[in-house]
Amino acid sequence: DESQGVYVARQLSKNGLRVVAFDPMSAEMALNDIRRDIVVLGSIEECLAQADAVLITTPDPAFKVLKADDFNRDEKEIVVFDFWRLLRGELEDDARIKYIGIGIGEDDDATTAALEALWAGDARN
Repeated sequence: DESQGVYVARQLSKNGLRVVAFDPMSAEMALNDIRRDIVVLGSIEECLAQADAVLITTPDPAFKVLKADDFNRDEKEIVVFDFWRLLRGELEDDARIKYIGIGIGEDDDATTAALEALWAGDARN
């Protein structure tokens, strides 16, 4: 079965973006089909050196140990989409990184109010 990360990478590639990837499990996967659309690299460091945006789509321990300085490349801002919110504490306050933790709202008070209104509405029905 195809992982969500591979699916997202293929869709980005089909839309004209150059996609480089690393997966600690890639040595165990058949990659010939994937390599038509995606450049699979041998290390996290190789990927980060080439990335303008990073998508962390697996909770593998290899990604949990990354530090903000690992993403620093030529002082350019880098965007990190963290689907598992593994690096929230490490990256979200770093000015060099635009950290987007998937599933995290930008305005918790507004989200809470909207959910409370929704739930109250359901309770009255």
